[in-house]
Amino acid sequence: MPSTLAFFGRTPPRMESAPFSLSELTSVSNRSLAQPLPSDERYRQVRAFAQLVDQQFRTLKTVSAYAEQLALSPNHLNALCRRLLHQTASDVLHARIVAEAQQLLARTNDSVAAIAAALGFDDASYFCRYFKKYVRQTPLAFREFSASAHE
Repeated sequence: MPSTLAFFGRTPPRMESAPFSLSELTSVSNRSLAQPLPSDERYRQVRAFAQLVDQQFRTLKTVSAYAEQLALSPNHLNALCRRLLHQTASDVLHARIVAEAQQLLARTNDSVAAIAAALGFDDASYFCRYFKKYVRQTPLAFREFSASAHE
């Protein structure tokens, strides 16, 4: 299962290159203390947001819920994500949900309804519309394409 940090190590095709990707922010935090670290609290807050998304994307679907856990306003969290990632906070959340859905569709034989439920969607038809909005194909079409690509 991909993490938000891993997912954002790649620049999505529709975006210009962000000043820092989440994977770069993580690598900065993993450096030894002998190397200088960005002193800016913004990087820590975006990393914390990404980690929360990885842990809770199945149950929390709103930016305001994540912002509350980080003791930030939703507008401030969104501004941080825009500044550092060139994406909104909701784009980060949606991308993580869609990446997980793609993984489950490609690697399991679970029904679309079961995958929708596993991702916290109460309604499988809403999940299908949500998935199609971001991937531009239905979950079943994605599964068929994914299966034919791996043959």
